[in-house]
Amino acid sequence: LIGTFQLLQRQYKSKGDVDDNRVSSVATNRFLRGFRHFPLSMIASSAASRGEIDALTLLFARHPMPIQTRMKILDLIPLDTEISRYEHLLPCFVQGSSSDGNFLLKAENHHSYCFDALQLFSHYCAMQQEEQFPFEVFVDELDKDYLLSNYRC
Repeated sequence: LIGTFQLLQRQYKSKGDVDDNRVSSVATNRFLRGFRHFPLSMIASSAASRGEIDALTLLFARHPMPIQTRMKILDLIPLDTEISRYEHLLPCFVQGSSSDGNFLLKAENHHSYCFDALQLFSHYCAMQQEEQFPFEVFVDELDKDYLLSNYRC
């Protein structure tokens, strides 16, 4: 979980949510306390309700959740948010698959790919390594390897 905390913290800092170091330290401590005491689904719900799609994508990629939980969280995204910003988080179902709702990703060539949660995380890792992803999904190689070897779909 510490990797997820670090990545979310980096996202919020990069967006300029916090200006000076004193306020940054207070905000970080408050965020860490909440992060440790609340379930990830609650943190994801908070991000969704504020329209923080990058944070939500990070949480969904690093921590698979049942389809019912994901749908409840996605329902919290503000109605004025462009669907193109979060369509990659919407579930898709493949006939004959026992998956709990895959993720549908569109490529630049207008093809669509249906990934399970582990494939999604692996895809984002590859994009991060090629510097083609707008944010990080793993802290370092050790974090990535740990997540890949302990991934629970």
